[in-house]
Parts: sequence; structure tokens; C-alpha cells
Amino acid sequence: MAKEKGLVKYRELLKWLKTDCGLGHGHANAMILYILDPKLAKKKILADARKEK
Repeated sequence: MAKEKGLVKYRELLKWLKTDCGLGHGHANAMILYILDPKLAKKKILADARKEK
């Protein structure tokens, strides 16, 4: 959806996720990481899951 809307910059993604999608700041940041760099986001998710064990 972000690509369809032409949103590629952090600030515009943050505004969209918080206003239109109703996300909080932390969740919006997590989504932005996934939008901008999916490989890095997946690595962080796996690292966090390993820490919880």
C-alpha cells in the first residue's frame, strides 16, 4: 500500500501509518523498517525471538 501511495520517506510513512492506519509510534517504526528494508527487519525479528528463549 505504501508503494501504491508513493510513500518512500520515513516521515511520510510515519504520518500515514499513525494517522490513516491508527498505529502507535513504536509499531509504525517497526512497519517502516519492514517497508524500507525487509531483510534487516526479518533479521531483527529472528534475533529478538532468540533473545526471548
